[in-house]
Amino acid sequence: MNIPRNVKFIVIQLNEGASYDYLIPLNGETKALNTLGTNCKAMHSEDDESIEVAYIGSLDKLGNLKDTLTRRQENSLFDLIVKLSERYPLASVVGNCKCRRPPSSRSFDVKSWLANYQPDF
Repeated sequence: MNIPRNVKFIVIQLNEGASYDYLIPLNGETKALNTLGTNCKAMHSEDDESIEVAYIGSLDKLGNLKDTLTRRQENSLFDLIVKLSERYPLASVVGNCKCRRPPSSRSFDVKSWLANYQPDF
């Protein structure tokens, strides 16, 4: 059953094995894991208002938080944020630490990243 989504948040986070709408692996090829505009049955009710975007990486070999995004991942992430922001103009782009869910110690600081991102032209 497809239920339209009232998206309030575009949540950016590192891949921790949860259910996501999009996944960006190291090669930067964005993978859509859920149909945009619908809410899949497996998602929890608090996720009805969010589009979840995860990327692989951001941990060093010891499991510590570290910026390990590849340039391809950065470009894909930026492009996807722009696309989703155009589709859901009232949605806030946030890291998972800024949502209602319990904050993760491995949160992505999306505002800082966006402020420092330099797109390739």
